[in-house]
Amino acid sequence: MSRPLLWPRKVFFYPIGNTPAVCLTDTLPPEQRADILLLGCGDPRNVLYTTFCDLGADRQIDVTCCDVDPAILARNVFVYTLLSDGNLNSLLPTIWDVFYHFYIDDKSLALISSHCKRLLDLSSTLDRWHGSKYGGFLRICTHHTLMELQRHWREYLETANASPAEKKGLSDLFAAGMKEVRARKLFCGLTLRAAGPLWPTVEAAGQNLYQHFWTNGVTGTKATVSSGQLYANPLFAYSLVGKGFHTHYGTEPVSSFHLMIPLASNPTGPTNSQDLVDFAKSEFSTWCRAFANHVKNRKITIRLFAGDALSFAHALHYYSKTGDPETHVYTSSWGNSLIKLHREDYSDTGNAPSGFNVIDTSNLSDHLGILNLLISCLPILQASAFATLQTNTLHPNLNTSLDRLCGDFAALSSLLGVTSKTHVSEFATHFSGSELITESQLHERMSWKWTEFISSTVNPTRCNVTLEFDAKQLAIFLFNIYQQMFAEESKPGADVVKIVYSRASFSFLLLAVMTRTRQIWSDVLSHLILLIGSNRKLLFGVYKYQDFCCQLHIHNLHSVESIRDPAFLGSQTDLSLFKNHPTIPPLTCIVLRVPREKISVIEKMHTGTPILHCQVFGPGFLDMFSSIRPTLGDIDATRADTVIAVNDDPQGWSGTSPLVVSFWVPSWILTVDPSHTGIALSFQPTPDTVYSFSPKLGDELCIFAASLQDREHVFISSQRPGNEREFKFHKKTSPSKDATGPSLSTALVQVALDPAAQKISRFTLRKDVTDDAARRSLSGRAAVTTTQISSCALRVAFKNHNMIFTFPFPIDGSKAITRIARSSFYIEVEVPISGPRRSGGFMFQRFPIIKEGITPTIWNIPYVKLDLMPRLEDPQKLEWLAFLMQHAFTMEERVTLGDRKRGALSTIKKAISGMLFHAAGIPDQPPKKWFYFTEAKSARVYAILFVDGLRLDPASQTVVIDAFALSLTYAVTRKIRAKLEDPEDIMRTNTDLFEADVWSHLLPIFAERCRTWKHTAKCEYISGNIPLSTDPEDDPLCSCGRGKGVSFSDEWNEWNEFASLFTRIAISPLFPPHTVDILGHAGHPTRGKMTGSRNSPSAPPACCAACNGSGKPGLLTCSACKKIKYCSAACQKSHWAMHKARCKTSVKGA
Repeated sequence: MSRPLLWPRKVFFYPIGNTPAVCLTDTLPPEQRADILLLGCGDPRNVLYTTFCDLGADRQIDVTCCDVDPAILARNVFVYTLLSDGNLNSLLPTIWDVFYHFYIDDKSLALISSHCKRLLDLSSTLDRWHGSKYGGFLRICTHHTLMELQRHWREYLETANASPAEKKGLSDLFAAGMKEVRARKLFCGLTLRAAGPLWPTVEAAGQNLYQHFWTNGVTGTKATVSSGQLYANPLFAYSLVGKGFHTHYGTEPVSSFHLMIPLASNPTGPTNSQDLVDFAKSEFSTWCRAFANHVKNRKITIRLFAGDALSFAHALHYYSKTGDPETHVYTSSWGNSLIKLHREDYSDTGNAPSGFNVIDTSNLSDHLGILNLLISCLPILQASAFATLQTNTLHPNLNTSLDRLCGDFAALSSLLGVTSKTHVSEFATHFSGSELITESQLHERMSWKWTEFISSTVNPTRCNVTLEFDAKQLAIFLFNIYQQMFAEESKPGADVVKIVYSRASFSFLLLAVMTRTRQIWSDVLSHLILLIGSNRKLLFGVYKYQDFCCQLHIHNLHSVESIRDPAFLGSQTDLSLFKNHPTIPPLTCIVLRVPREKISVIEKMHTGTPILHCQVFGPGFLDMFSSIRPTLGDIDATRADTVIAVNDDPQGWSGTSPLVVSFWVPSWILTVDPSHTGIALSFQPTPDTVYSFSPKLGDELCIFAASLQDREHVFISSQRPGNEREFKFHKKTSPSKDATGPSLSTALVQVALDPAAQKISRFTLRKDVTDDAARRSLSGRAAVTTTQISSCALRVAFKNHNMIFTFPFPIDGSKAITRIARSSFYIEVEVPISGPRRSGGFMFQRFPIIKEGITPTIWNIPYVKLDLMPRLEDPQKLEWLAFLMQHAFTMEERVTLGDRKRGALSTIKKAISGMLFHAAGIPDQPPKKWFYFTEAKSARVYAILFVDGLRLDPASQTVVIDAFALSLTYAVTRKIRAKLEDPEDIMRTNTDLFEADVWSHLLPIFAERCRTWKHTAKCEYISGNIPLSTDPEDDPLCSCGRGKGVSFSDEWNEWNEFASLFTRIAISPLFPPHTVDILGHAGHPTRGKMTGSRNSPSAPPACCAACNGSGKPGLLTCSACKKIKYCSAACQKSHWAMHKARCKTSVKGA
C-alpha cells in the first residue's frame, strides 16, 4: 500500500456529504461522453445533481463509484434502485427519511425490509444481478463488492425485523452517540457553507438545524422523537467498523443542498429553520426525478467498487495496460482479497472504462496525501484537453493544497505533466468567502489538467514532452521531496493524521517521474540512495532505509548490492533459515501470527487510529517496515514450508482468529544473526500514540514480538500468502529505467534547477531544421524572431518558416534566449518559467480555448446550463451581491484595480464587477439592460450586450449574467443602424484596444460554456482561430450559435427581428484562486482564529466596500468604526448586514 497502515477500530462513518452538490460534468463539452470516476464517492448527491444540471442533452454518463466503506455503496444502491422503480410521488418523502434520518417510523422500516428482500433476491450472483432490471444501469465491478453489498442489505433486513428489545437497544446506542456529539458543543458552519455569500443571514437557523438534528435524529423542526413511534435507522447502524453508531459529528443533511437559492429571494434570512429543510427536500425531489429520467432513457450507468481508492486506481491502470482483469492488487489495506474485475464488463467485449475524463477524489487528499492521489490517478486520466482530476482539501489552517505537495509546484507540475488550473490562471469561478467564517477548516477544491494541451490553442497537434535533468540535480530534488514527505515522522508534535506517505509512496513517485524523463536512471538512483542512506535528519530515516530499498526492488526501480546478492557478507552469513529454499531470494516475506488476546487489549482501549508497522530487530540493529499486509485469519499448516497460505476468518473482527501480518524484508537481514533476531508488530511512535498506549504496551509500543526462530508465530516464504504473482503488477506497470531517448513525436526539454535543486530556473529546447527550403533560408542569414504565442509555447519564425517550441509549464517568453546554428541547422531556445504575478505564462494567455477536432474546449471556466439556473427577478433583493463581489478582489487588486500591469485579469474583473452592479441596479439605480462597448479613440460602438437577466449559479455559489452578444461589424451595423439609439438608459463602456482584445477572447468562451447547440461542419472555427479575430471591427464568434436560445422579453420585443444576429453568453465573476487570498478585506466579518492582524490591513483600500466604486465623487468613511469607506449612504445601507459584526467589534475594541 502506498500509505501507512492505520488501526481501523476507531473510524467515523460518513453516510451523508456536508458540502453542497457539484456538477460532475461542468468541465466537459456538451457532446462529450462522460466517463467519471468517483474515489471516496460518498453519498449520491453529486450524481443526482449532475443528472439535473448536465449541459449535454444527449450525453451518456458512466460513473464508477469507489468507496472504502461498503456501507456507503449499500445505502446508495438502496436509493438508486428505489428511484428507478417509479412511483416517486409517494416514495420520495419516505426515501428522504430513510436516507437522512437517524430515527424512522414504521412505514420507513417496512420499506427497508421489503426492498432489502428484493435486493438480496436479485443479487444471489453477479450474473443474476446484471441480468435484473437494476443491472442495466447498476453494474458491480467485483465479486467482493457484491458480497459486501449483500452483507449490508442482510444486516439492514435483520435489524428492521429485530425484536422490540433489540430495536430499543439499538435506539439507546444511537441516543448515547448523539449525546456524546452534543456534549462537544460544536459550532457548525456547514449550513453557512451551503448558503455561500448569503451566510450571514442563516447563521442562527443553521446552528438550530444542527442542534435539532443531533438531539432528535430527524431533519427540521416539525418532527420529534416520541417513545414507541420511531426506531433507529438500520442504514446508519453499520459501517466499516461494524454495528453501532459511528456517524461523524459533522453530519447535517441540509448542508448538502444549495441553500443560497431560497435565501436569495429572502436575503434577510429564513423565517425559520423549517424553511431550509423544506427547500432541501424539494431540491432533493427535483434531482431524484432527473435521475429517474436518465435511468428510464438509458443515459446513465453506475458502477460500484468497494475498496481502497488508491488500490482501485492502480488496478484500473494495470487492466488498461495488460487487459487482464485479475490485477493482483489488494482490495483494501486490511485483508487478503485481491481486485478481480468482472470479465463481462472488463474485457475486449465489455464497455467499462479504464480511463476517465473526470476523476473526483472528494477530500481523500486529507487522508491519503495529495501526491499519492496524483500519482495513482494520472495514469487513468484520459489524454484530452477537457480531462480533469478534482481534489478537495479541508485545511486546518490558512495554507493551500499546494503547500502539501512536498516540493515546488512548477517542478512537480512539469514532472507529472499536470497543473492546477486555478493556480496558473490566478482566478477561480466559485465563491469561497463563506470558508472564512469557519474556525478551523477551509475547504479548497482544485482542478488538475494536462498542461500539454494549453498550447493546442496555437498548435492543434498535441506535443508530448520528455524532460532531461542533470542526474545529480534531479537526485537532490527528489531527495528534498523525500525529506518533506516524511518530515512529519520526525516532528516532536507529530500528528498521525498528517503522516500519509510510506516508502512505497515515494517509489510510485519515482515511477511517475521516470515516465516523463529521459535519464540514465542508474546514475540518478545511485546518488539518491547515497543521500537517503546518509541522511540523519529524519528521526526514522535510518530505521526505514531497508524498507526504502525493498520498495525500490519491488517496483522494479533499483536493487542495491545487498538485495542483489543476499550472501554478500560471505563467511558471516548464516543461511540456516533458507535450507529448504532452492536459492536465497532477494526479498523474503515474513508472516507474523499475532495471538488474538494481544489484539483484544488494544480493542478495549478505543483510542484513535495509530499507525501500525513491523520491526526486525537484533543486537545493534532495528529496521522498520511500513508496507505490511494484515488479515484476520490463521496459517494453513498443511502447506509446504516455503509456501504459506492464510485462511481468512469470514467473521472478521467479530471472530476469534489471530491477526496474521505479512511484509517483505531484504533476505540478507535474516542471515546476520537469526538466532538473536526478533520480529514485532508495533505502533509508530507519535506523542498521542505514546500517551495513549505506552501504559499498556511499554515505551516501544510493541503489540506482539517473537523470535525469528519461533515456528508457531513466525514464518518465512519467497511468496506473499495468497498473492504469488504480486510482483507481476509492478513489472507490467513499470517504465524502462534507462531510456535511450524520446520517441519521434516527443520534444526533449532540458531542465535546469536553481543552485539548491529545489525549483526550476529555465527550460532549454533544441529543434533540428529538416526542411530543405528552411535550411537554405537559415544558412542565407534570414532574420529569426521569437514570439510567445501561448502560455507554454513560442513561435520561432524566419522568412516563411515557423517552428513551434512547446514547454511543460507556463514560460516567460520575453526573457527567451535564442541560439541559431546556421551551419548545423538547429535552433535552440532557453526560457525561464513564469508564475503568479510574473510576465508571460497566463498573464499572456489568461483564457485558453482549445480545439480538439471540431469541438472547442474551454480550459478554465466551467460549463453551465443557464435555463435551469434560478432567475433573480427582484432588484430590491440584490443588495447581497455587493458582499459577493467584495470577495472577487484580493487586497492587492483592490488597491491596483484596473492597473494595466496586472494584465487581462484585473481588467476583466473590474469590467464584470461593474456590469453586474449596473445590471442589478446597485446601489439605488435603475437596472441596466443594454451595454455598449466603444473603442475609445474612434468612439465607435463595436459590440452590444443585452442582459436578459441575472441567474444564480448554486454549484459555484455565485451569479451569472445571462446575456445576448452582438459584434457590430460593418455589415451588421448597416442592418440595425436605426435600432442602435433606441434603447433607453444605455450603459456605455469605453475600452482601449487592450480591453477590446480581452473581450474578443472571452466572448467565445462565454458562448461555449452555455451552448445547447452544436457546431456545424461549416463552423468558422474549424479553419480559423478562436477567437476568429481580435480586431474590434470583426466578429470573434462563429455563426453556429447565432439566434439559438435568443428571445427578447416583451419590453424589448421589437428586437426579436434581429435575434438571429445575437449569440447567447453566460458571464460570471472571477474570484481569487485560493480562499486565503481574500483575507484582509476591510469590512469582512470574521470568526475565531480569523480575527488576527493578518486580516487587518494597515490602510483601507481606496474603493467602496460595497460596490468597489471610487466614490461619487469621493469616498465617505463609516462614522462608527472609521475603517470602512463607501460611495454613498445607499452603499453603506446595502452593506450593513455584512459589516455590522466587524463594525461593532472595532468600536468595542476602541
